Amino acid sequence: MLQHTPSVRHLEIRVSLEQYTKRTHWRYHSAVDRAKASDDIVDRIFKNALAGVDTRSPLRSLQVYELDLSTAQVNLRKAVDTSRLQSLGLQKCWHAIDLLRGIRPTGLPLRMSMHSLSVIGRMYDKEERIDNAIDDLLLSFCGLEPLVIAGPSQEAHRPALTSIANHVATLRHLYLDCV
Repeated sequence: MLQHTPSVRHLEIRVSLEQYTKRTHWRYHSAVDRAKASDDIVDRIFKNALAGVDTRSPLRSLQVYELDLSTAQVNLRKAVDTSRLQSLGLQKCWHAIDLLRGIRPTGLPLRMSMHSLSVIGRMYDKEERIDNAIDDLLLSFCGLEPLVIAGPSQEAHRPALTSIANHVATLRHLYLDCV
């Protein structure tokens, strides 16, 4: 898909995995099927970049809705230079923290051009904190203007106030709902 539109800078991936899995004859009963469908979607969108035909996509904005990022995040990071994203939105994705865990600033001195971050978790899927991925990301750079993190009962999404303090000088909009 992106091979025909190399100048795309903003991409929104919005999928109903339940409908997608019905069309591809998979059953939507297990996390494995959900992850497999998400992998398939990412592969189809970034086919050339993942095959090594082109370099990483020069996206500046990526919005992802309702994908299972448990394994799809590996190919997503291969296809998109996440350190150059200016805006990232992960809405109602399974395992969104897995993608955030792999985003790192690049260059010397370390830089990241991200100005907008939105992570909205699924309401009924509890995601326990196994590491400090959200804090590590927020502490690795500064300059966020809007920061939206929502995921009631999702401990993995809850940032420490010290990591948010890194962005206080530039924040214009802060929304936290992660009790």
